[in-house]
Amino acid sequence: MPPLCHRTLKRGEEIELTIDAVAFGGSGIGRYGKMVVFVPYTVDGDRVSVEIVDVKKRFATAGVKSVHKPSPFRATPRCVAYTRCGACSYQHIAYGYQLIIKNRQVRDALERIGRFDNIPLKDTIPSPEHYGYRGKADVHVATEKGQVRAVGFAARATNHIVDLTRCEIVHESINEALSLLRQERSPGGRRSLWSAPAEEVPGSRIIRRVRDREMLVPRDGFFQANLYLTDALVNVVEEFCNLSGSETVLDGYCGAGLFSLFLAPRCGRLYGIEAEGDAVRCAEENLNRAGITTAVFYAGDMARVLRERFIRKNLSMDVALVDPPRVGLGPDVLAALGDLNPPKIVYVSCNPATLGRDLRALADFGYGIRRVQPLDMFPQTSHIETVVILKR
Repeated sequence: MPPLCHRTLKRGEEIELTIDAVAFGGSGIGRYGKMVVFVPYTVDGDRVSVEIVDVKKRFATAGVKSVHKPSPFRATPRCVAYTRCGACSYQHIAYGYQLIIKNRQVRDALERIGRFDNIPLKDTIPSPEHYGYRGKADVHVATEKGQVRAVGFAARATNHIVDLTRCEIVHESINEALSLLRQERSPGGRRSLWSAPAEEVPGSRIIRRVRDREMLVPRDGFFQANLYLTDALVNVVEEFCNLSGSETVLDGYCGAGLFSLFLAPRCGRLYGIEAEGDAVRCAEENLNRAGITTAVFYAGDMARVLRERFIRKNLSMDVALVDPPRVGLGPDVLAALGDLNPPKIVYVSCNPATLGRDLRALADFGYGIRRVQPLDMFPQTSHIETVVILKR
């Protein structure tokens, strides 16, 4: 048999590996000679037999056949559909070690993609609840002849719906709504289920409470899902903005005004930008209901609004807060931020890879990273929220 470093792996072949780390996305990493092998549902220290699923030039993917020696970081998953449902990828890992893994992944993204050294990275803030924490779930409903056939989430790497009787990471009231949904005669498609108390008001809106404030949110819109850590996220953003009362603040990708609601009373003027018109209307109403009159919201593309409303009119910002979707800021938004040139930028990210890329672009505009704070908004999954403060 050829030496391992020269041998080519083949699809369907079984080999034995020791897992060295967990990659962003959730797969364990093992090495077979010079070939990197990605194995889902494994963790550092596992000694496993795997079957090769696919082979590329420099890496392979594999599935676990058996665990010969379990890692000390292993845990027993709660969900009976775990490994079939694509919603979770870390239930087999002890929660304390999930926090360490995610912290390493943030550092790795900033070092490898962002090309930063000496990153001021803080320990990951844990979720008070490791299960049952989600206050919203977008479930898929499949029907046949008018009857509900399956309700659940998409399977890992496919569009197949995994039929679930309950989900372990959602609030129990959502599991109750899941049960009621099965009894309906209704068309299939996606449904947004909110945890109780989820009072629905006219206009297809939901009332949510953050700290001491009630907020209107579009029923089918985005809102932070962790019922027990959203207050802490707002606290971190407030701390990083460090407002004294007179500043002009930009809240980019402001949604229904989660951060605006708490930042606007602490600054002189706040401007929010959001692409979704109903979310903008909610933001305006949320601040009006709170008696805040110093905020203005614009609906539209982030880069276009920045250029038309601020840059062309030479309106300056003291603090720019951005909370983009997973794809990050994009070249046009980054260029507009560079031209806007605020002294301070606070970046809220749910994707370390695009965060690293965007921070490198902002560094090229003259910004330096002052602090990086991960928060585990999504226990049992591979997702991680990170807040970064940059100064010019």
